[in-house]
Amino acid sequence: PLYVLIPALATAIAVIIGIFIAFNSFSYLYKKSNVDMYMPLPLTTRQRFFSDFLAGVTCYIGPFLVSGVISMILSFIVQPLYQNKYIDKYGYSQFFNNIPYTMFKLILFGSIIMLSLYILTILVITLCGNIFEGVLYTVLVNAVIPLSILMGGKLLFGNLYGIDSTDSISALLYRSSPAGSGICLFSYFKDGTHGSDSIIYTFWMIPYLILTAVLFGLAYLLFKKRKAEQVGKPIVFKAFYHAILTVIIFTISSVFVIKAGYDNFKHIVIPMIIITAIFYLIFEVAINRGFKKIWQGGIRYAVTIASIIAIVIIANKTEGFGSVYKLPDTHDVASVSTDYTGAYGQGLNDIYNSSYMTFKDKKVIQDFIDFHSDVLEEHKKNGTDDSIRNYCSENEEIQDHFDVTIIYNLKNGSKITRYYFVDKELYKKLFSVDLSDEYMNKIAGSYTKFS
Repeated sequence: PLYVLIPALATAIAVIIGIFIAFNSFSYLYKKSNVDMYMPLPLTTRQRFFSDFLAGVTCYIGPFLVSGVISMILSFIVQPLYQNKYIDKYGYSQFFNNIPYTMFKLILFGSIIMLSLYILTILVITLCGNIFEGVLYTVLVNAVIPLSILMGGKLLFGNLYGIDSTDSISALLYRSSPAGSGICLFSYFKDGTHGSDSIIYTFWMIPYLILTAVLFGLAYLLFKKRKAEQVGKPIVFKAFYHAILTVIIFTISSVFVIKAGYDNFKHIVIPMIIITAIFYLIFEVAINRGFKKIWQGGIRYAVTIASIIAIVIIANKTEGFGSVYKLPDTHDVASVSTDYTGAYGQGLNDIYNSSYMTFKDKKVIQDFIDFHSDVLEEHKKNGTDDSIRNYCSENEEIQDHFDVTIIYNLKNGSKITRYYFVDKELYKKLFSVDLSDEYMNKIAGSYTKFS
């Protein structure tokens, strides 16, 4: 564990150092004492931005790349020894079957996250006018983005029929921030969550590179619009402040609603308003350096909290803005994973040595989508929900109902997961899967292996 912990801590520290390097490279954006030194230099705005950007990124990512290349060279030496001593004996993860390629992916993905953090920090420094707000909002942006997505996902999808809120927001979480990208890559290297290498490239890397490029372009455009006399102001571009504060208020409100539940929402409205109003007041006083124009902040807060309450009510009434009734298109699904093992196959999970079977046949995928559609029709017609599980348990009717998990593995690398507890009549509609060649081959292969 120590050999794993030390590199992990060293990498985390190396990534965080990028924030300090960005602040040092663009210190004239928040230090008045540096303005007169840097601004008179015979450089255009473009030359100043790119020279400082490249100097910082070279100091930041350059050492990481050099150490990565050295590690890759050493990995070619270590691979045969590791293969003989550990993989063959203990069956280690597939990621370590080819250590040089694993090192390449670590270097590539790590560089992308470091670059995005560096660019995001420069963007925040450009938006702010002094060191206090620069540091504060750098921390807030990196923390609030993933937290707001997690809390928003729990708020909007946490209590919906059959829906796993984590899967519903994972794609957005992984692609929207350095922290979310770190979580994505950790799950990828630890569990192989996103499957093949091609999927991690298309599902995460390409979208995240596009986002990073957009942030870079935005940072450059705002840098060009900044004026020297704006150094020292708390926030140079007020729209950024209002956006961050709105997200913070939304995140705090989400925590209140999630903890109380939709049914008790009316009981927590007043405490939620009081707490969020205090946070809003603190930020308003800090940004205005006093109570000037506090009434304008009060109006903005009233609009913000009213909008959040409206979103909560509408989301509850529309079952997550219709998310419960979302069905994937057959052409968008690469495969379906399920814990359904056949009409007489409830005990075959142990033989198959897995909790799930995965099907790629288009007809089988369509069978599951049709079953999914029938379940939703039953839900719409009779209002069935997960409370039926408790009712069946209390009335000893559990044997007439079945758990079914459906995981649609989409071609773009994302997943749609549904959990249903259905009666025998609905469950029988899955029996058509038993007649497919793919199912029969899996069962025959499992019995052969077991024998």
